[in-house]
Amino acid sequence: MRTPPLLSGVVVCAALFSIAGPVLAQSSTLSTPATNARLQVTARDADGVLPGATVTIARSDVPLAPLAAAITDATGVATIDGLAAGIYTVRVSVLGFADATRTDVVVEGTGVVSVDVTLTLGQFSAEVTVTTANRREQVLLDVADPIVLIDQAQIADTGARTAKDLLSEQTGAGIQVQAGGGQGHLSLNGIPNSGVLVLIDGRRYLGKDANGNLNLEDLPLTGVDRVEVVKGAGSALYGSDAIGGVVNFVTRQSRTPGVTSLSDISGGSYGDWRVNQTLGWRGSRGGVSGSAGYREYDGFDLSAANPQTIGQPPSTWWSGTLNADTRLGDRVLLRAAGDYSKRDIDNYFFSGATQLASTVYDSQRDLTRYSVSPTMDVILSPSTTVTAAYTGGWYLRDETRVFVVGGRVQPQAPWREWNDELRLTASHAWRAFGMDHPLQGGFERRHEQLSRGSLDVVDPARDITTAWFQQEVRLGNRLTLAAGVRYDDFSDFGSEWSPKASLSWRLADQHRLRLSAGQGYRPPYFGELYLFTPPAFVGNPNLQPETANTVNAGYAWATARVQLSADYYLARVENGITFDLSRQPFTYANLRTYTSQGTNLGAAVSLPGGFTPSLSYTFNRREDQDGIEIGGFARHSAFLKLLWASNRLGLRANIRGQVLGDVPPAPDGSYQSGYQVWNAQVSQRLLRRGPNAVSLYLQMGNLFDEGDVFLRNAQGQPVEGDFQAWLAPRTFLAGLTIDLGGLR
Repeated sequence: MRTPPLLSGVVVCAALFSIAGPVLAQSSTLSTPATNARLQVTARDADGVLPGATVTIARSDVPLAPLAAAITDATGVATIDGLAAGIYTVRVSVLGFADATRTDVVVEGTGVVSVDVTLTLGQFSAEVTVTTANRREQVLLDVADPIVLIDQAQIADTGARTAKDLLSEQTGAGIQVQAGGGQGHLSLNGIPNSGVLVLIDGRRYLGKDANGNLNLEDLPLTGVDRVEVVKGAGSALYGSDAIGGVVNFVTRQSRTPGVTSLSDISGGSYGDWRVNQTLGWRGSRGGVSGSAGYREYDGFDLSAANPQTIGQPPSTWWSGTLNADTRLGDRVLLRAAGDYSKRDIDNYFFSGATQLASTVYDSQRDLTRYSVSPTMDVILSPSTTVTAAYTGGWYLRDETRVFVVGGRVQPQAPWREWNDELRLTASHAWRAFGMDHPLQGGFERRHEQLSRGSLDVVDPARDITTAWFQQEVRLGNRLTLAAGVRYDDFSDFGSEWSPKASLSWRLADQHRLRLSAGQGYRPPYFGELYLFTPPAFVGNPNLQPETANTVNAGYAWATARVQLSADYYLARVENGITFDLSRQPFTYANLRTYTSQGTNLGAAVSLPGGFTPSLSYTFNRREDQDGIEIGGFARHSAFLKLLWASNRLGLRANIRGQVLGDVPPAPDGSYQSGYQVWNAQVSQRLLRRGPNAVSLYLQMGNLFDEGDVFLRNAQGQPVEGDFQAWLAPRTFLAGLTIDLGGLR
């Protein structure tokens, strides 16, 4: 019997943390003799001092071990007493602003050391870092690939419940979410869901359907701190499923010494109730943070006369994440992470293959996902690190069909998906001409397996063995070049090379030119190969892998007040795997070689008085090899946001709009018409006492009650009942957050 990945991961975690446990129990203060030195930190933004900022200090030689924290008062000043002589790192954090860090604060003996720190709004900062693009921390402005970063403040501004809710608002950034019938399928720059890799803290999110799609409605945002969307060929670093890009949901980790707590309770239209709780603890040698969430939702139906028009079925969600780390001496860091989610669905109606009323059934589903990942980092030198990591993941789907006519109950065979990964990576920054040049490489071994009753092969599985490397070279302070390649050997589809190269050119302090080109590779998934549900649908074991060659070229400009970006993309997909409705029974085929090309534009400006308008726009055109437009996505789409925020008043308010144009017509002339959706939210801090705060937020979704977006025929007339955009009617929601920070 195969050992479940969860059990394997728990055993590894237990072994690692049986060593680390005594270390975690140590005091949260370093054993450095205190003196009478005092540190006074003043936090400011472009409009003046910033009250309520969190100031954290650590020894500069051990920046991951915070010593103390304080909150700035009404004058923007935080005071920390009793510091020993030394060099310290000071970090200042405020929601909506990029963290500001000073690494060279010198404290000598007694006396007062004063430090002034100026913070910049997160989206305008030239110091914000990301980790997904090159599998290492890197300043966002210097990354050669176009990236959409959605930080904690932006997530809070939406009040989003799930990943689908959040990413649906990024239509103007080349991010499309096709939401219909309770689904949320993500595409990047015209590359469909099956070619986009979804990660949680770098771990694969499991649960593809027969078409290779992931439903983002299943992914709650419990404990998510930020989202990094990397557009372009990602296979060189991340392997298959990343031919169009990578989306990484990064969960919250505690950085403030002591205990922190964040609670979120909300409720609104359609019985939408949610409770989220995040707890964290950080000491001198390590820390732990965890989140748990519960949500129930009655869902909505677009047409009471048709049971198959469920826009979102009634559901309940449970979710949780856990992150822990501890340092063993100065050279070994042990980490462990895990996530869990469960969604129960009811009153979710479908019709059988004959499309007769007598075959309509309620698909009652229980969907469970979890993963664990212990990791060990060994720091051989300040410039060299070796990492060993294991990830075990499991997806479980249980379904029972209850037929509307007659009430017949038909349990379905269990659906199980496994993913086991072992990763060994190394990074070394070699130095030449006064510059560091990061080199990374690694070996990976991954096992995928699917057990599903509707396949004509029993428990298909594959093993993937991988070697990869990437070298970055800095030529002076202006130009950074990177090149890498990945070699994947699939047990069922042979081997493939995935190369990539990129360039980032610093024209001036705030100006960047960027260029990247790479190749991606995706073998067909088990459902595409072996699906067997006659007489309607069958798989195609003769499918060939699809490949994509992608080029991105762009420009970015970021100052403390203005941000502009423009990117052109061109992706050529060969052997594109798609559903072939021309055959009986319906099946999959390598029908299409197509190109997807277009432009992403973005602009934002910080105005006096706390107003920040922003706009993003995407033009996308998809054509087959004969130059005929194939559509599938709106040719023009945009996202607009007007934010007003005052940290001094504890107030944030915004209005946001998604604007989508017509989708190019199908061969019969029918098309999806354009539409707009507008949302608004306001949040107000009711109480603050030191690091503790209570806030209230109110939101309205679909302000103008947009709906009934039907398919239109060649004459432009709506085809009643054929919904193309499954939008919830106008909704209202209210919530309360309780933030307790730095409890000791």
